[in-house]
Amino acid sequence: MGLVINPRGTSGAGKTWLVREVMAAYGRQGSAPIPLMRQGRSRPLGWRLEHPAGGRAPCVIGDYQGIRGGTDTIPLTDGGLDAAFRLANAEASAGCDVLLEGYQLSGEHDHTARLAALQSARGRALHVICLDVPLSRCVENAVRRRRAGHGAWPAIERAARAGQDALAHAYALLQEDEVICEWLEPEAALRRTLALLGLEQSLVDRTAQPTSVSKRLKAA
Repeated sequence: MGLVINPRGTSGAGKTWLVREVMAAYGRQGSAPIPLMRQGRSRPLGWRLEHPAGGRAPCVIGDYQGIRGGTDTIPLTDGGLDAAFRLANAEASAGCDVLLEGYQLSGEHDHTARLAALQSARGRALHVICLDVPLSRCVENAVRRRRAGHGAWPAIERAARAGQDALAHAYALLQEDEVICEWLEPEAALRRTLALLGLEQSLVDRTAQPTSVSKRLKAA
């Protein structure tokens, strides 16, 4: 049985960056991502990689070929969060480690608590890793990513603040359900995620210049 790792944060906190960095770490060891397709859908529901040291294969929920990633790429017409959590549960049950992230998960509780209970029954864990990033930096990152003008800042800041408030509320509820929750700065969150996945430091030398994740995925 595999672990489930759920990075969380408001818009601009670095959730998608974290998952892309993890995928790049596998890619530097030659693990080509394999798309998980579903009939009638043009984009993958997820990506599976091979562990370079022979450990559990990771499965990343959602697509990462565009600006957005994770569950945000699975609309309601394709099942939305229900489909994302079903896939996460199936992959973890089959023995894969699972990375599950998306902005819409910032304040989510019910699906996560149910999946954590299933994980506990299997003798495995669900780790919620909350990205500890100042609101001002989240707003700057979101503005830069969207290439938004100055006039868009107030709306982006309101959305980011709402996401942070939702995250704090969900964190409190998940702790009551005894879900493993941590607050970490982005770089520490990345190191923690890589450690949970069993990647040795020698395998994740970030001084290398790997092919970008988006190019690898499009070539897969």
